Amino acid sequence: MKKFLGVLVLFLCGGVFSAYGQPGKISGYMFGDYYYMAASHKSNLKGQNGFRLRRIYFTYDKELGSRFDTRLRLEMNSAGHFTGKSKLVPSVKDAYLRWKKNGQQIILGISSTPTWDVIEKVWGYRSVEKTALDLQKIGSSRGFGLAVKGNLLADGTVKYHLMLANGTGTQPEANKEKKILGSIGFYPNRSIII
Repeated sequence: MKKFLGVLVLFLCGGVFSAYGQPGKISGYMFGDYYYMAASHKSNLKGQNGFRLRRIYFTYDKELGSRFDTRLRLEMNSAGHFTGKSKLVPSVKDAYLRWKKNGQQIILGISSTPTWDVIEKVWGYRSVEKTALDLQKIGSSRGFGLAVKGNLLADGTVKYHLMLANGTGTQPEANKEKKILGSIGFYPNRSIII
């Protein structure tokens, strides 16, 4: 196993050095709002108001040749309550190396899980409510591990996403167990996913 990891690290470093001269892409977005607590079951919150940033993303993407790319995305969130003095603290949302060819991908690192990948793309920004999966805390949106995803059919109507991950989201590994995740989707057209 150590020999395999050593070869993998050398291979990855070689790809990085060969693509050193190519520029990467920096992007990001943030959204926030002004709030006013017209009423609350907590009397100390009534009438409270202010500006707040809900979420900030800062992303760096870099192509490492025709088949490899890498991403580092930092995320900052505000606390969901209005009473704390918590600060916006950055955390790693994505940190991966991806190989891609003919509609297939192999991803190593912190990336989106099969549990959330499709739902987050469909729902997008949710200003009113969390997705049902998020509200009930069914899984994490990110996993640290190895993922394989792509098209099962050449026309892209059937897609899969498999992942072997730590099972702790972006938190450090705390046990020997791993989590196996998977999804398969049928896309008969651009508006329907089964």
